[in-house]
Amino acid sequence: MDVNSYFKSHMVVFDGRTAGMGGELGANRRDLNVIIFSEDLVAADAVGARYLGYNSLCIGHLKLAQERGLGVADLNKIEILEVE
Repeated sequence: MDVNSYFKSHMVVFDGRTAGMGGELGANRRDLNVIIFSEDLVAADAVGARYLGYNSLCIGHLKLAQERGLGVADLNKIEILEVE
């Protein structure tokens, strides 16, 4: 998170076509079939957390990043456009 205090991303792309659930070792494959684009790294991570079934404001680093002004983690404040 400290790197993001000094370096601001202009665009992030998350490839969420397939996710590994349950940790790095022995993860279970889950097909999400989603790609997330955002100018806000925190918002992109929050939306990704939603796709994985998590509440973004209950994830410590996302809540802290929002408190530090690094981006938006509250899904109620993020405009999500879905393209199929």
